[in-house]
Amino acid sequence: MKDLREAERHWFGLDHAALGQEVCEYWNFPELISTLVGAHHEPFLVPDEHRDVACVIRLADLVAAAMPDGFRLDHTSLDIDPEILDELQITPYHVAEFSERIRAEMHEVSSILG
Repeated sequence: MKDLREAERHWFGLDHAALGQEVCEYWNFPELISTLVGAHHEPFLVPDEHRDVACVIRLADLVAAAMPDGFRLDHTSLDIDPEILDELQITPYHVAEFSERIRAEMHEVSSILG
């Protein structure tokens, strides 16, 4: 298996994104939320009018995975697709700046919580 999602599909017949979407649908979440959960690894599969939100979710997922102790097993790469940057009209500099602010906030919260 090359990644966790492939292993999930092999062993369970679906990956965590598809399962999350099914759970959202079962719990009668709004269709948009269900769709976004199901496409959180593939933001360009959502309708154009919601693509920006899907790209923000994908970017947040990658940034979180790149954090210290971030969960990375469901990512074959932590590289950000240039199409996401284009969609959101940001640069790698913006992502680096945002990531650094998150790291600083995480450090501050950790020091408060002990």
